Amino acid sequence: MVDSQRNFPSTPRAFEEKTAEFLRHKLGDLEAAVTPDGPDSGLDVVGEWYCAQSKFYADRPVGRPEVQQLLGASIPLSLTPVFCVFLGGYTEGAIAFAESTEVLLYEFDPDRIDFVAVNDAAHEAVMAQEAQAHSHVQSRPVEGSLSTDPRTTREPGFYVDPWSEDLFRYWDGHDWTNLVRFGNGAPFRQ
Repeated sequence: MVDSQRNFPSTPRAFEEKTAEFLRHKLGDLEAAVTPDGPDSGLDVVGEWYCAQSKFYADRPVGRPEVQQLLGASIPLSLTPVFCVFLGGYTEGAIAFAESTEVLLYEFDPDRIDFVAVNDAAHEAVMAQEAQAHSHVQSRPVEGSLSTDPRTTREPGFYVDPWSEDLFRYWDGHDWTNLVRFGNGAPFRQ
């Protein structure tokens, strides 16, 4: 069930649907769908590029063991694991483990009625998808360099890395991010 006034998930199943919607619209996995009721091997949403576990917790954070279980369930499917939690957040151990293994962590923000990235990999996945979805990939930086010289800087956005056709960097107006690659349509960090 979803609160009709705010499109706010109010049951675990509605939160799973919200997670699937997030994977489709924000991460670009158009095949993302909620798994049928019953045993799901720890996966609540499965798509073409991502699989997700949704936790409708408001009273406790998700810990490292739950993130490890998600990673284990994703490996046989060769999908990028995504963890979405309602309001409980994550323990420091869960965040550290996710950072070391590229598990994407998101938390539902009730004020925005949307998910927000908790770790760098999650943030970069959304940024990369936005760039791909909006064809906001710019031309190469001036003279083939990723200069931060104010005379050669660009508007914020994704730019093709001058040394590789399939790698991109994001310029936020002040600094360049790590390389981002689009593999099988799904972004991942170098």
